[in-house]
Amino acid sequence: MAVKGLLIWPLSTYTSAEQVTRARLDDYKKHLQAAKEEVKRKDLEWGVLTEALKQAKAEANALKLANDKLKKDQDAMVDYYNHSEVKVKALREEVDEAKVIDSSKGVSYVLYLALADLGVSANDVPTEGAFALDFTEWSQQAGRAIADIAGIYGDCCAWMATNVVLSVLREHGCKHVYVL
Repeated sequence: MAVKGLLIWPLSTYTSAEQVTRARLDDYKKHLQAAKEEVKRKDLEWGVLTEALKQAKAEANALKLANDKLKKDQDAMVDYYNHSEVKVKALREEVDEAKVIDSSKGVSYVLYLALADLGVSANDVPTEGAFALDFTEWSQQAGRAIADIAGIYGDCCAWMATNVVLSVLREHGCKHVYVL
């Protein structure tokens, strides 16, 4: 029996070594399988991350294009505003000029009435076919009225009255007379 035990012992040792080796091999296979699954999972994660990065890059490019467009629109609006500001300034100057013209028309009308009050009527202006004496008489009346206006209201109003008189003369056919 001792011989039989000696023969069985290496055989059992061999079987147990084979079992241990197989167990280790199974463990390595399990670890290899787990590593392969981990690689697949990581590949999926990398794929998802890659796709997310591509989308983020596309969105960033779209936002950059939108920003460039908005910048161009803003520049166009600034140019439009600057141009409009120039137009508005010109319109304001026209309005101020119109106010001055309207006020000067009002002053002219007042001076026209003042001339009439001082005895110089626009309706009494001699026409082209009138005698020179009539024209001289009317001119003297107008000159006296302008002198009176200068004394009462000052030089500016006298200048305006002179323009009114000249305008009246021009309206009544004296084409050689120019308004100052």
